[in-house]
Amino acid sequence: MSIIPRLSKSDLKALLLLLQVPRGVTELQRKVGSWRPIEYLNSLGLVKITETYGIKVVSLTPKGRRLAEAIKSIVGVKVEDVLTEEEIEFLKKREKKEARLYEELTYDLVTMIGEKTYVLRPIDLRLLLTLYFNNYRMRIGHLIRLLGVRVSDRVLKQGLVRMEREGGMSLVVLTEEGYVLIKTIVERLEKIVEVKGRSIDSYLECTHGFIVPSDTLVYMALAEGLDMRVLGKIPR
Repeated sequence: MSIIPRLSKSDLKALLLLLQVPRGVTELQRKVGSWRPIEYLNSLGLVKITETYGIKVVSLTPKGRRLAEAIKSIVGVKVEDVLTEEEIEFLKKREKKEARLYEELTYDLVTMIGEKTYVLRPIDLRLLLTLYFNNYRMRIGHLIRLLGVRVSDRVLKQGLVRMEREGGMSLVVLTEEGYVLIKTIVERLEKIVEVKGRSIDSYLECTHGFIVPSDTLVYMALAEGLDMRVLGKIPR
């Protein structure tokens, strides 16, 4: 199962620009501020670089197109709204409100419910969604095999999950706090996809006999959390 890549503002802008049309390397580099996003997206298999008549052209791979289309349709963002690091620094100096748009969208997140604040990363949200769709508890070995990482101290210390022993097995259990958090986001998503004539089930996958959220569903959860203001950026 693929893991959601970490994308900077420049990476997001490059994906959305390439969704419009393939771009020359020089043009794309100028629009996103540096060569790094092109190199990084290429290493992830999201873009490819070809040469035609001596001109190097960057275009989306099928995997990159699926991701770019998901970001555009679900988040509803226009390419001009995604600011590069250089643009954000410029706007901050001029105290522009737009400097806050999509700042580090897929990095550290803060979830705010009531008066309590939860610090999460995307992999934490994937873990919570996985538990939610699998009767709120799973063996730790199964979770590690599905997600490729151990349960983070972040979700444990903040009371979103807890560890239990049952019949000689170590279990990860979604707590009431964790349940309320994920239920809040999922219920909003259910209404949205219903309008589109789909269901949440269409965004779930079966892996090794367990139900796991697709990358698209995790992005949807992030986008809706931001829109509902239950998700936000961690203060530096």
